[in-house]
Amino acid sequence: MDRLPPELHIRIGRYLLIDDLYRLVLLSKYYYSTFTPELYREIQVSGRYRLLNTDFRLDKIGPPARCLPYAIDENPGLAGFVRSLELVPFVYPGSPKIKLSRALQETGRGDLLSRPLTRQMIQRWQKELESDQRLDSCQPLRNPWFALLLLRLKNLKRLSVFLPCNEHGYGQNGPAPTPRFDEVISSAACPESGILTRLTHLTFKESQPTNSYKPLGIPLARLIPFLEIPSLRHIRVTRITEQNEQALPRNFNSRVTHIDVEQCDKTVTQLPQLLMGCSELESFTWTLEESTPHRFGYPHSPGFHWEPNRAYDSLYKLRSTLRHLSITSHICDGISYLHHEVEYPQPAYFGSLCDFPVLETLQMRMVNLMPFQPGTQLPVFPLWKTLPSSLKFLSIDNCLKQTSNTLCDELEDLAVHCPTHFSQLEEVHIAYSQYEKINGQQCPACQGWSYSNVKANPALVARLLALVYKFGKHRVSFSPFGKFKDGKYIGGGK
Repeated sequence: MDRLPPELHIRIGRYLLIDDLYRLVLLSKYYYSTFTPELYREIQVSGRYRLLNTDFRLDKIGPPARCLPYAIDENPGLAGFVRSLELVPFVYPGSPKIKLSRALQETGRGDLLSRPLTRQMIQRWQKELESDQRLDSCQPLRNPWFALLLLRLKNLKRLSVFLPCNEHGYGQNGPAPTPRFDEVISSAACPESGILTRLTHLTFKESQPTNSYKPLGIPLARLIPFLEIPSLRHIRVTRITEQNEQALPRNFNSRVTHIDVEQCDKTVTQLPQLLMGCSELESFTWTLEESTPHRFGYPHSPGFHWEPNRAYDSLYKLRSTLRHLSITSHICDGISYLHHEVEYPQPAYFGSLCDFPVLETLQMRMVNLMPFQPGTQLPVFPLWKTLPSSLKFLSIDNCLKQTSNTLCDELEDLAVHCPTHFSQLEEVHIAYSQYEKINGQQCPACQGWSYSNVKANPALVARLLALVYKFGKHRVSFSPFGKFKDGKYIGGGK
């Protein structure tokens, strides 16, 4: 190592594990100055989110996470190395309900705070951190150590945090508030504050302290202060819900360019307003958990009918900047949830994308990509007429083997028009549904958990393999995904 030039040491440090970097910085002063920036570049804090065990550590052998604010206090230069901070809780079933802290009771209901930070507030946080040895690890986002850490990370670009689920404490119901964390974020909306001025990527994850079958979702109202941070460009929310239909301000405006949301199985009525408030939107990923649970012995419950066209008008107004669009759905559990068939999910045409001049990446279900005649699998007009000429990557999800002939017809037409209408097209992917039952057959729960799998016939396999050759003639990679006969895959999957 000593014979290598310093620039190679830095590159090598990018590939080393945290444990190896931690040992290297202890070897010599030279290694300390060389590898310390890499050691602090990406910090992942993991711990237990429960009252009975207050351990909250950086890793299995590293120092407790509460050492971070003190270390940065003693050596402020360390804060400048941090580019990514991720807070990951381990949730154990049967954890006790978390009671509201004394500071939270003082703030009333714990609504989102809008008042700016003051030096007195920060000093109070520091005193609380020094006086209570358990405070920082018991409820991380609520307590001062995490807020003080964020204030010092001037070069932080990526932040990933969990938001606690709904809790019931001291007679209060609703989303668990995080007062100090909210104060930092509210102040970050003002560039003059100097707080999180370089934050570009934000990821929200949901966590619940008790064993719950399905998370309740993160309310849309919680996102508003983050969307107002001037530097923020990418936001990802694992599960989003809506508790207040008037959550978004009338003159909402954000510079976010990439939105990735997973919607709960309820309609978010303000999604169009959210999109319209992001006038520079370049990428939109929208995923829906489409089915409702149906367990053995319980009454049959229909699936949630998703209407993606609700967002079409808003996205159409943003078509001059939109480059990547993904609107898909997923089934959480193939045993206890509804399976796909010819009549489910019902066709719901999203809208024509011909007038989207810069759209490069498109991922969508076939039932949303093109309109069908009512009650049939016959398209009103061909697939290639709905797509933009700027398209480079096309992915069609949740395809069914029972309707593959129609799909292959459309793909063959698309291949024919590649030279004239889609000169920039590079890749076409199709993915078959993992859970497909024969049309008219009872679902697994109704008939005792057994059902007949739909098999791909040799004619379908031959047509798909022929499409690989037809697209290949135009230098377009065609990849069909999906389990077929004997559990084998066909095509050039990646």
